[in-house]
Amino acid sequence: MVADADYKETSSADGSFTLAVGYGWTNPGAHIGFGFYRCDNSEDGDVDPFVWFMPSSNSAYSEGNLVVGSGAPSTYYDHFCSVGQANRSSFKGLRRRGFSSSDEYQCFIAASLCRVGTSQTTLLYPYTASNDAVATSISPTRPKVREPIWVISDQEVQTITGLSFGKMRKGTLRWMFIVQGGSGCDTYDNKQWVQLSSVNGPWVAGPWNGLTDPAST
Repeated sequence: MVADADYKETSSADGSFTLAVGYGWTNPGAHIGFGFYRCDNSEDGDVDPFVWFMPSSNSAYSEGNLVVGSGAPSTYYDHFCSVGQANRSSFKGLRRRGFSSSDEYQCFIAASLCRVGTSQTTLLYPYTASNDAVATSISPTRPKVREPIWVISDQEVQTITGLSFGKMRKGTLRWMFIVQGGSGCDTYDNKQWVQLSSVNGPWVAGPWNGLTDPAST
């Protein structure tokens, strides 16, 4: 899945992409992969609103997370569910505010307003025992609440340099969101989005091609 990288009058430059490979022999709704995302709602002064999504089994903000491919969660066949694992830095980017110093590589975690599990605090981890749905009685099947995925750093002191510039709101992912419930390979908004996980968290990514039903291909 690749978003147009060209600047338009109606939208900013993008270039986001998701590489998702089905892992159907283990779970029909499971995918492994990585991505590069444009963030919206970025912190004022952020001149580089992009992050890499690279699942890691290392603890949040560990030095190993700064190495591409380090600590890949081999025990998690569904990489996209690892976004919400407790104490993980699933995103990597640059803390670039135009400072003469302290602009450097940073690990980021995922956060959300959605209800969290008992062992998580700010990390994104849908509690699917009680799925959030739109509060309406118009439809017999209430639509699921769509939640943005926030990419943040709540690190007070940067581990590697010891500098206290670690806190940052990188923004919300433009081409990934969550809904509580659902199943892997579900599509949304006339197949503009596809759900990539059916384990621990329903991560929905785009832009899908609007035609393909991944559950039948």
